[in-house]
Amino acid sequence: MNDPLFFAGIWAMASCVVSLILALFSFVAPLGKRRSLQNFLTFSYAILGCITAWALWRVRGEIPSFALAGSAEEAVVGQRALMTLVLLGMALVAHGLLAAIGRLRAGQPGVAFRSLIWAIPSVQIITESGGLLSFYSKAFSADLDSASFHSGYLAMAQNAQSDLGVWIMVAAGIFLASWPFGHLMR
Repeated sequence: MNDPLFFAGIWAMASCVVSLILALFSFVAPLGKRRSLQNFLTFSYAILGCITAWALWRVRGEIPSFALAGSAEEAVVGQRALMTLVLLGMALVAHGLLAAIGRLRAGQPGVAFRSLIWAIPSVQIITESGGLLSFYSKAFSADLDSASFHSGYLAMAQNAQSDLGVWIMVAAGIFLASWPFGHLMR
């Protein structure tokens, strides 16, 4: 319970609920209120992005070490960390879609476009963490040979780390390139 990743997962679930409520309110609110609700939603999106970046930074070195877990108790730590990354990725996708829809309704297509860009690495976080989690759970439930599990998991973890780094750089490049384009679309 004292693990900060546990609180990051709770924040991800709570922020999904808050973003959904704010998005629903912004659909029925007048234009002035709609923009302030969207600004708050964007602020919440930025906080969630910072928490996700922190969680990725914190877990990045530990992911390969999860393969060395020798018991079910040790395996729970790795499964919880990977599940937290899946929750954070899903929360980022939900925030991005709701923020983009709200910004389009508020007449800000450029900002909506930039909100959607961060769904690219978010989907990658979900797929890579989910793939590792599936492999991890299957190996411990089926009691597979430890040598094959370690080598397979380490290969998947290294691929996930490199793929995620590439997709974050791609999204950051698109985001920076879209900044002038977003201002032209206002």
